[in-house]
Amino acid sequence: MSASKSWDVQPNRPQPKAAPRAVQKVATRNVAKPAPRREPVSKEPLKVRRQKQRRTFNVVLGIVVLILIAATMYGIWRPEVRIHSINIQGPDAVAAKQVAEKPLWGTYWYVFPRNSIFFYPESDIRTELQTAFPDVAAVSISRSSFSSLHISMVPRISAFIWCGERIDEPTENGVCFDTDAEGLVFKMTEQGAVASSTLKIFAPLQGDITETPLRSRVIGAEHIPNALRLVKAVRSLGVSIVEVSVRADEGDLWTPNGTRITYVLGHEESAAVLASSAFPALNFDTGDLQYVDLRFEKKVYVKKRGE
Repeated sequence: MSASKSWDVQPNRPQPKAAPRAVQKVATRNVAKPAPRREPVSKEPLKVRRQKQRRTFNVVLGIVVLILIAATMYGIWRPEVRIHSINIQGPDAVAAKQVAEKPLWGTYWYVFPRNSIFFYPESDIRTELQTAFPDVAAVSISRSSFSSLHISMVPRISAFIWCGERIDEPTENGVCFDTDAEGLVFKMTEQGAVASSTLKIFAPLQGDITETPLRSRVIGAEHIPNALRLVKAVRSLGVSIVEVSVRADEGDLWTPNGTRITYVLGHEESAAVLASSAFPALNFDTGDLQYVDLRFEKKVYVKKRGE
């Protein structure tokens, strides 16, 4: 047995529970939040405010436009972009250069320089050159740099030589003129060229030619190419033709002896057929024939001098 006695053992007494702490309720104060700050309401009407905004925009836009105009004017008047030299290729280049420079003088409306590479009068230059030089068929103008132009002039090609309106009324001093395929009289033929030519054309002109026939047009020029083909066919038969005249709806071929061969314009093929059948039996060298009539389809009429 243990020395401890039963009464010496202390029973386990339950420990008293701690009293729950009182929950202290902290009263939450209702703190007032600051109200959002409001912009002061303008007292001006909306229409007035929009008008002010529009005026401000217009002022700013006007300033920008003025700046752009000033910059543009400064740029186009700069010598680097103005035409100072013209290179011309074609006939009469020296005289043509002086003519081409005239349209570049002055300004447009006293504001823009006419010799600006951006605004130069291309159509005026072309018109001036073609007016001053009727022997020029076309004018090509291009920019070769920011300060120079290149002009190329294409000369007209002579299709025949015009020597007067009527064969019995030639031009003064027998002067003849080069004429292109469209019938434009554009240049006086050199005397040597007229002397060496074996074919001259006589036909009426449009307009007044009291001063000069230059720039006039030959009436009936559209028939000249066919007339030249008939001349070639007649020459192949051994008949020399030196002159051709056009009058109304008829054409005349003239031999050196003054024999007239008449046909209807536009019927050159039938006239060539008649000539091929009748001319081998005729003698054009003696000068006895006054005229040969090819105006009828199936018969050739011949008249001798003195008959």
